[in-house]
Amino acid sequence: MWSSFEDIQHHLMQKHEVCAKEPCPAVRNPFPRTPSMSTNAACNSLIPGQALGLPDIWPLAEGTQEKCFDEMHAVRQQGEQKKESWLVEEDKKLMKGRNWCWVGFKEFGCHRTWSDHLTWKEMQDLAVKSEVTVPMDFRPVQIPELCDKRENGAPMDWTPEELARSKDWFDKFVSVYVLSLPSSARRPKVQQCLQGDGIDFTFVDGIDLRQPGALFNAQNEGFVPLDFNFERAQAKAYTEGQNMGSAGSIMGTVGCAAAHFKAQRSELGKPPEMRRPITLIFEDDVCPEKDFIQRLWSLVVEELPCDWDAVSLYSRCPFGRCVSERLTRVQPDTNEPMWRCRHGVNWGFQGMLYRTENIERIQKIWQPIVFDEEKPNCLYLDNALAAISDRVNFYAVPAAQSPGFLRELDWSGSERINMNHEAGGGNPWHTCATSGCNKTFNAGDKCQCNDQCFKFNDCCHDYEANCQHPGPSTFCFTLMQAGSYEQTLLQDQLSIGAGIFGCSAYSVFSNQGVTLYGPQNVQTSVIEGAPAVGYSSTYDTALNTAVFVKVWNKLFTENRFADYDWTVKADADTVFIPGRLVEHLRPNTEGYPNGRTDAVYVLNCGLGLHGPIEVLSQKATMLFKDGGLVNCVTWRVSDWSITGEDDFMSKCWQRLGIERIIDFGVLDEAHCGGTVSPCMSGKVAFHPFKDVSSWRTCLWQAQR
Repeated sequence: MWSSFEDIQHHLMQKHEVCAKEPCPAVRNPFPRTPSMSTNAACNSLIPGQALGLPDIWPLAEGTQEKCFDEMHAVRQQGEQKKESWLVEEDKKLMKGRNWCWVGFKEFGCHRTWSDHLTWKEMQDLAVKSEVTVPMDFRPVQIPELCDKRENGAPMDWTPEELARSKDWFDKFVSVYVLSLPSSARRPKVQQCLQGDGIDFTFVDGIDLRQPGALFNAQNEGFVPLDFNFERAQAKAYTEGQNMGSAGSIMGTVGCAAAHFKAQRSELGKPPEMRRPITLIFEDDVCPEKDFIQRLWSLVVEELPCDWDAVSLYSRCPFGRCVSERLTRVQPDTNEPMWRCRHGVNWGFQGMLYRTENIERIQKIWQPIVFDEEKPNCLYLDNALAAISDRVNFYAVPAAQSPGFLRELDWSGSERINMNHEAGGGNPWHTCATSGCNKTFNAGDKCQCNDQCFKFNDCCHDYEANCQHPGPSTFCFTLMQAGSYEQTLLQDQLSIGAGIFGCSAYSVFSNQGVTLYGPQNVQTSVIEGAPAVGYSSTYDTALNTAVFVKVWNKLFTENRFADYDWTVKADADTVFIPGRLVEHLRPNTEGYPNGRTDAVYVLNCGLGLHGPIEVLSQKATMLFKDGGLVNCVTWRVSDWSITGEDDFMSKCWQRLGIERIIDFGVLDEAHCGGTVSPCMSGKVAFHPFKDVSSWRTCLWQAQR
């Protein structure tokens, strides 16, 4: 695996196992350089444009791919450590078209060795050792012996003449911008770094969608399409097929994408005669190597073909074909389906070059891909650009090259990811999905959901999608203890049309007949002989299975649910946003099926079904009604003395053959590992909030 003493030394240093008394001599870049005779300052005019070529395809037998999937799905001991299951069984169905051995190769070879300068051969060896891929010949980078080499990023020796020429070239032909949030603590560090290297630059303020009106402004300025439906993209991102739920909301990701489009246009804001041909954009978490100016000059005038549109200066998990000692021509990874935006390769936007004259053309191709609500993985700009590299001439420097062009500053985490998880994460301002349709006019509000908004040009971005073309219908119900805090909560929710009262239809079941007063009064449906509810200290849950069996039987008798696509049970202390759920429930090929023709329920937590919100298709509810509930009681599918109704329901539905859809974007709950307050994760429901003040505060936060 290791080809030289320097390679061994590098590997030992990565593992902190170096014991040598003296360091290895500095590696100098070994490949020969000849002076460029190019007549174009932005490329080498003597190098012909590089044909895209055919990307490497890894055709594997179904049995081989099954083995790779099973290894990633398995949970077992490896020595003294427990190997976690990385995939769940549903992934095989929900992620059709994926090459599972390639998935394992990337995840365990590249994604988990993020900061190491490893070649693809070294990464494959690691993945094979983890038993998640196979040692068959496959080259993500074709002709790897040309550029997928660590030593190709080693320092070079520059003559005084080259130092002077490169600095003169850089100052004349390259405009430098640093993308950074105004509040970022990294600004002073990156400023000191660049100024120390003699690089003049301009800060471009990032876009923080936590700020009121930020998305509205980004859309008006053209950084985000006007018709981009944030709620729909968020709902899609949370599905198991897209698998973006662990990253929190898409708030930071959308803001990051918009900010990059903003930064790319910075040079275009100058008069044409003042524009420089190359736009260089840094993120604020990297610093160029000391001889960056010389490296870049050498790369551009010696190796870069004149057909280029964009170049990544640090590309992790590169996919494409080596075309010179330091460059790959990026290719779309057709081993991954486009519905996942060919996710998982060519990661790296910390340092990007753009051909200034081509930026507008590139964005016209790129932006619609990035902001496609059905493909939220394309919100990752590097994914999206690599996926369209058959339409945009995209080149990249492989991250195996060490040290290469860039080094990371003190890494304190991704601001994009932090923003996804922190306050403000859900939706950037209230939407029709969160606030409902046919509302009255609110003076001064830029986002209206009433039927006059077209006239005044102040419709929410999702008004047409949610109010004029509503999605699947929902029948929602809850159980209320008369005279308790639950009655107080539901009375308040009815008065503002929130919670279950925002569904297509609803029912409130109770141990007593009670009238809830609101715009339309609601009479509770009485559960006769409702038993008292005990408590289980074993599982920290209410022993409420018996009473909910009665509730479901009453619901079946009334049969109102049969007119709607989905049945939803929500607890009174759950802040539930029906419009968001509808965005999740829209049928699509990688996520939810049709509620009337497919029997499914939603698994809302990695620890199992949790009861604050339960979602069941109409087809499944019919199966549950037609003998299913009675049989499950007879079969004793759960122990009512120690577990609650959610355990009974999930075991019953599985016993009846009702399939589950994994969607961890439905429930945010501390018992499920969530951080409920503030309620800004972009999820459908938040639990628990047992008084009107905290319930309304959570709703307001979710609707911001």
